[in-house]
Amino acid sequence: SLSSGGTLANVTVRNSDAFDFGAALTLATGGNLILTAGGDVTQTGGALTVPGTTTITALDSDVTLTNASNNFTGAVSIQGQDVQVTDSDSLVLGASTATGATTGYAIIARGAVTQLSGTALTVTGPTTITAQSSDTSTNYDVTLTNASNNFNGAVAITGSDVGITDIDTLVLGASTVTGTTTGYDVIAGGAVTQLSGTALAITGVTTINAGSNDVTLANTSNGFTDAVEITGQVVEIDGGTTKLKIGTSIIGGDLTLTSGNAADDGITDSGTVTVGGNLSVTNDVNNGAIDMETLAVTGTISLVTSGSGDATVANTTGLKFADVRVGGDLAATASNGAVTQRDTSGSQLGEMDIDGTTTIAVSSANDVTLDIPSNDFTGAVSITGSANDITIKDINAIDLGAVAAARDYSVSAGGAITDSGAQVITRAATFVTDGDLPTLTVGSTSNAYEVGEIITGLSSGATGIVREGAADSTTVTYVATSGTFTTETITGTSGTTRTVTAVADVTILLDHPNNSFGSINITGNAGATINSAGAVELTGQTLLGNLTVTAGGHVTDTG
Repeated sequence: SLSSGGTLANVTVRNSDAFDFGAALTLATGGNLILTAGGDVTQTGGALTVPGTTTITALDSDVTLTNASNNFTGAVSIQGQDVQVTDSDSLVLGASTATGATTGYAIIARGAVTQLSGTALTVTGPTTITAQSSDTSTNYDVTLTNASNNFNGAVAITGSDVGITDIDTLVLGASTVTGTTTGYDVIAGGAVTQLSGTALAITGVTTINAGSNDVTLANTSNGFTDAVEITGQVVEIDGGTTKLKIGTSIIGGDLTLTSGNAADDGITDSGTVTVGGNLSVTNDVNNGAIDMETLAVTGTISLVTSGSGDATVANTTGLKFADVRVGGDLAATASNGAVTQRDTSGSQLGEMDIDGTTTIAVSSANDVTLDIPSNDFTGAVSITGSANDITIKDINAIDLGAVAAARDYSVSAGGAITDSGAQVITRAATFVTDGDLPTLTVGSTSNAYEVGEIITGLSSGATGIVREGAADSTTVTYVATSGTFTTETITGTSGTTRTVTAVADVTILLDHPNNSFGSINITGNAGATINSAGAVELTGQTLLGNLTVTAGGHVTDTG
């Protein structure tokens, strides 16, 4: 062992066996420490105070210099297996190699941790850097940005602003970064991943640049307070239960985003998010929303919210929807392209299940094709802008909000088709309801309605032809012939009466006062009521009920 009260300048020690600093060692101003040992290097005595550089070589052996009062002013370069260094102030890391897999390379400093220019850290096992005051109240910067660094194990850092560069792949360990100047800045020459079971808790901006390699930060305990900016190929980010804000990013392949934050901007963007592949965004907490309005996505877009969570997206080109399941409202804008649910070969990309309203905005001369039969739009569906052809399909009933089509318009539903907004269609409009026949819920009696019997509502005056009406059944299925039944008493031509408690009428009711159609073709299992502010041409009607047309101009029938 060595000891000195500050009279020694440079100290060089070569020992063929293990070496222990059994007493305090303080070198004079500018003094350097060089130690070569054939075994473990330990510190059982007092603090090491080295004004100059410290170079320790203990190949195939551990180096443990963890006295809390150590003070290394110059760069500390260590070759060893498991390496542990503690400094009472800031610490400069020199060229170092740690081959151990147990503690790896573990640094504790009570000031900033930096790296000597032109040097490299080569670490086989884990790297743990803590730049924090002893009372944990203050974090300090960690800057390990030399291009030749090679961290093979997970890199876990506690600090203020943190920068890491790795020559190839990089695994991020549990890290807490509180700085807001440069935040958490990671550059890697290979894929960036995250150690399983760990969390990234980042206060400032997170910037990950993996070039053309993948980035996977998918641990559910992550928390990114500010924007996450990514450059990579296939990218997956999980924001845990905090808001997830994606800043300016360039993704060559697919981007998958997940968060569980119940806010209007639970998942959002603050810069252009360019995605060469597909985008999938999921807010998996009840009522959490998605709001991404600066997208440049080449592939498909999939959106999922729960509860009453809304989803808002805007893409610089068109919109190709994969599965979209939104508990609240969907608002989607295609700034320069068509909206579709199919690929170029016509194959289905996904289906849409929207519990709230759906509003699609398109630029001029582009089609909107939402033609998957299993789509389910619960709220009104509105198409704004200047679409060309529009096609909409719904497995159940559909309410049409404001819709404008410069050319043709086709709507198919498994239930009633109604409008809560104006339908402004320049050319042909086609409406098809292909659901079951309308039914009346009635009280059961011992007398049946016969198939073909005519029933009449005693209050409404509506009539229909019975298709099914067994005595022990509480439903009557019918073909409407006039009017609309209500909750009333009905009677058949046989004299049998029943009390209607509910009406499930499959019909087409397009009675908005500002509707405008070039022509209309209608197919349905009940009747249809159409209102047009101007003239209208009827090109074909296949109905099992009555057709009522009101127009502000001529009504012509060419079908």
